[in-house]
Amino acid sequence: MSINLSAQDIRNPNLLTDIDRILAKTGLDGKSITLEITESMLIEDINQTIDLLSQIKARNIQVSIDDFGTGYSSLNYIHRLPADYLKIDRSFVNQMQEASRNYQIVRTIIALGNQIGLAVVAEGIETSGQLQILRDLGCQFGQGYLFSQPLSVQDIEAKFIP
Repeated sequence: MSINLSAQDIRNPNLLTDIDRILAKTGLDGKSITLEITESMLIEDINQTIDLLSQIKARNIQVSIDDFGTGYSSLNYIHRLPADYLKIDRSFVNQMQEASRNYQIVRTIIALGNQIGLAVVAEGIETSGQLQILRDLGCQFGQGYLFSQPLSVQDIEAKFIP
């Protein structure tokens, strides 16, 4: 399950306490959760962010850097972040045709993720052509309307829970 965190969530001094309380209340294992944090939120206080993400990772929760490439990208810190995934923003995927600038950006993000040990997720995949390009570039994961429209809890339970 992926959960988007807002800037307000990241700055909340009770975030870790809230996470611990929710894990205990629901009985979920941290391994079943990925917290998604937009790239621009990460660099405000990078050392504090690294400490917070390290504490989140200590709970076996995965961390995803969302909308990578749209914020204030800094290659100076990306290798220091305790993260598991880079998510390529849909704006790059939507305009991705071979040999275009967006294609080159997507190719570069995938290569960067692979080289520093982060899995890459492409957002906004809507066509089989986009999926094929992403596969050819070595993108490991994808999401978008090609796979499914957003589902309600009831639809998810009906479709995926036996």
